[in-house]
Amino acid sequence: MTDRVPDEVLRAIDAVAAERAAKDPSAPASVHRLAVIAQVRGGIDAVAREAGMQAREEGATWSELARVLGYRSAAGAQTYLDPSVRQAAARRDAQRDRGDYTPPQRPSLPGVGVSEAARRLGVTRRTVYSRIERGDLIAETVEGRVRVLGGDPALELD
Repeated sequence: MTDRVPDEVLRAIDAVAAERAAKDPSAPASVHRLAVIAQVRGGIDAVAREAGMQAREEGATWSELARVLGYRSAAGAQTYLDPSVRQAAARRDAQRDRGDYTPPQRPSLPGVGVSEAARRLGVTRRTVYSRIERGDLIAETVEGRVRVLGGDPALELD
């Protein structure tokens, strides 16, 4: 994505600024041009949101919209374009500001994760996986995550 404004957009801004300058010659043309740019900046988000929601209705994915808008993720585009996402975030932020927001609780899983096991043992994650494969460490997959349950006193489990 480029920061360069297309020539046709610049021509449109200049045309509107020229109309305003003809009606009010007391200000320089550059001031009228800047006023038009400020007005466009103030309303462009609403125009973008309307176009984005129309694109969604026509079948565009959040990933496609993220790419067009220059976001790294679909979530960024969704937050920018979808008013319900912004409203939910605003409600959550207001709850946090009031002090009555409780983040969702993560499930209590047995043992420790591979990263934590590696930290406790002073080895890499790959070494932890190798030790699991050799049977040196006891592990199981819980809810799609490998959890190390024991096999080395340095893990300090229980």
